[in-house]
Formats: sequence, structure tokens, C-alpha cells
Amino acid sequence: YKLNIWAYARVGTVSQSLLHTMKRAGINWLAYGFETASPEVRKNISKSVSDEQTFHTIRMTREAGINIIGNFMFGLPGDSLETMEEMGINGKEWVTVGDSDVSEECLANEGQGVIPVGQTFSGGTAAPPQHPDCRCTVAPARLRR
Repeated sequence: YKLNIWAYARVGTVSQSLLHTMKRAGINWLAYGFETASPEVRKNISKSVSDEQTFHTIRMTREAGINIIGNFMFGLPGDSLETMEEMGINGKEWVTVGDSDVSEECLANEGQGVIPVGQTFSGGTAAPPQHPDCRCTVAPARLRR
């Protein structure tokens, strides 16, 4: 079979042999919940994973030929504009659900692409909701330089 599967895993719970078995089974993408690159923020949320464990897991995953998806959260206890900038996050992007019920305002916001963190979108708001029943979100992003 030529499967293209993705899965979730936790840093520090996979071994080299498990990763190779996963790759042979068709898993080509593995999503890890890194949450943050800030040791201080990790401590605040009781995430007891060290930078060394994270880097070791990333190396093993790459060596197994599996692509990595990193899940990060912003706005955790101890997060600030400075901790986001340390991670290279200096922008934000409006994201709609992409169906036919998306409002014109939300489509216009999404159409702006990545804007600076402190800027408001064309609809006049910095983040959803743009209107009652808004189903949009804002994703952290990097401004192109």
C-alpha cells in the first residue's frame, strides 16, 4: 500500500524503532504539541519537556523520514508580545472556515493576508469575532521581509 497517514505524538514518548515502524506503516507526518519554545512558559503550564528532549525527538523523527507538524499555542500564562517575537512571530492572519456562509467582512479580513500583530483588520477588529456567530480564528504568522 502507498498510504500517506499523519498522526499525533507527544515529545519524549517515541523511540527510534517506533518511528521507523510508523514510517513503514505509512505515517509520513507526525504532529507534536510543542505548545511554546519558551522554557518559562513551559514551566508555567507544567509541561515538563526540556529543549534537549524536544531536539532529540525532532532529530529522530527526521531520521525516520517523517515530516513534522509543530503545534504551538499563544496566550499561555507568561506569554507576551516579547515571547512571541522571540519565536519569530510578528504577524497574524485571519482564517475563515472557508464555506459559503462566511461573511463579506470576514472574507475581506482573510484577504489581507499576514498583518502586524498590533494592527486591526479591515473589518475594524483585531481578532474574531467580527460579528455574532463568527466562526473565524486568527493564526500567528511571520511577516515577510
